[in-house]
Amino acid sequence: MLDSLVRVSRRVAYNHYASILAEARSSVPVGRIAPRAITLPEGSYIPKAFIRPPK
Repeated sequence: MLDSLVRVSRRVAYNHYASILAEARSSVPVGRIAPRAITLPEGSYIPKAFIRPPK
């Protein structure tokens, strides 16, 4: 367990972990809509409670 703590502390000291405050990067140009990450199979059912109303 001590070995794990040493490794984690070294990673933090060398800035191994990304900051949660870092600027978000996107491959989608500004003003464009990103492609859907999750696609539904044909004939699938989505309850109306989960469908966004039109703007």
